[in-house]
Amino acid sequence: MNNIRHCERGAERGNVFLFVMLGIALFAALAFTVSRGTRSESTTAMSERQAELLATDILDYAQRLERGVNRLRRRNVSENDISFDNSVVSGYDHTPARPDTDKLFNAAGGQVTWTSPPEKANDGSEWVFTGRSCIPELGTGAAGCGSDGLDGTEELLAVLPNLKQAVCERINTKLGVGAIPASVASYSAVKYQGTFQDGTELSNVTGLSAACFSNGGAYHFYYALIIR
Repeated sequence: MNNIRHCERGAERGNVFLFVMLGIALFAALAFTVSRGTRSESTTAMSERQAELLATDILDYAQRLERGVNRLRRRNVSENDISFDNSVVSGYDHTPARPDTDKLFNAAGGQVTWTSPPEKANDGSEWVFTGRSCIPELGTGAAGCGSDGLDGTEELLAVLPNLKQAVCERINTKLGVGAIPASVASYSAVKYQGTFQDGTELSNVTGLSAACFSNGGAYHFYYALIIR
């Protein structure tokens, strides 16, 4: 009889141990699932926050560029004499060379410091300043302004190429543009040296002085420093 009771108590202890181990295993699985979900939500939230901060930095810098250009123009520097010559990116030299007072990136001129795009905003491409792209219905240029033979319809644009899509979307949200417009042509990469010429026409951004658009799977942000 005692042996039977001993066996029964042993079986009961074995069952309890089994239930405890099952409970621990289930709890561990549940904890892992919750933890993974929390990490996923946290990563998404951080990504959105990062895109917001990057978009803010880019727009703030574009506005600083615009204020610098306006500072030069108030000093009676003509649009053709504005120089983007700088110590970071070559190719913006005027011929003949302009004095420091005509240079956007000079303390004696526009008083703007050349700042490379924030890390992770794009593929590392630097800002481009061009006078060979136009925006339809912005200023004097109408549809077809990219090939109308008139050199007075191109805008002076600051362009930040190859943005991350999330940053592009956030910029347009801040500008009230909505969905990313797709342009048939891209921006002109010809660097501004004092002349405006026919080049490219950005489509589907009619009348917009600033926007982020797509072309060929790439995302580019432009900001009109001078509307013509």
